[in-house]
Amino acid sequence: FPSHDIRNRAFLKKDTPEESVIFLKAGRESLKFVVNDILYIEALGAYTKIFTKEKAFLISESISDLQSKLQANQFLRVHKSYLVPQAKIVGISSKHVILESAKIPLGVSYREGIEKIFEENT
Repeated sequence: FPSHDIRNRAFLKKDTPEESVIFLKAGRESLKFVVNDILYIEALGAYTKIFTKEKAFLISESISDLQSKLQANQFLRVHKSYLVPQAKIVGISSKHVILESAKIPLGVSYREGIEKIFEENT
């Protein structure tokens, strides 16, 4: 049957992994974010700013709420006001987490945990 061929071709195209996405409220809109496109996240009181390659978005959720929605093994809390994707960390110093595109402050209370994760992955 021709419909059988169509299904087989569609199945073959699905061998690429699907990118994980998250929907977040920005004002009255819900925006779709590809998790891999997020460079870092900064807390601004009850709001959160999500930085991507294209631009920054102001989200109507706290950084704690976002942290619980994002997979813990993908995003790390490195400061009371910052979440970063673990895969985008290229280095750490005594006071900063270094990403390809930015230097993020490293909070004193988060330093030991981040250093331990970094050492385990090197």
